[in-house]
Amino acid sequence: MKPGTQRFMMADGDGLYLEVVPGGQKYWWYISQAGDRKKFSIGKRPDLSLNKVRESEKS
Repeated sequence: MKPGTQRFMMADGDGLYLEVVPGGQKYWWYISQAGDRKKFSIGKRPDLSLNKVRESEKS
């Protein structure tokens, strides 16, 4: 996945997204669909792998 000129988000399922910004940084986000829609920052990739993000989502 190469950075472009615009931010974009890729859904992983169950409200989890990976955002890629033009500088190439990648950030994990969780977007809650229950009640009011809320967006929570989880961390930066590669500091947090998908497995670590999924583990933190369960706790």
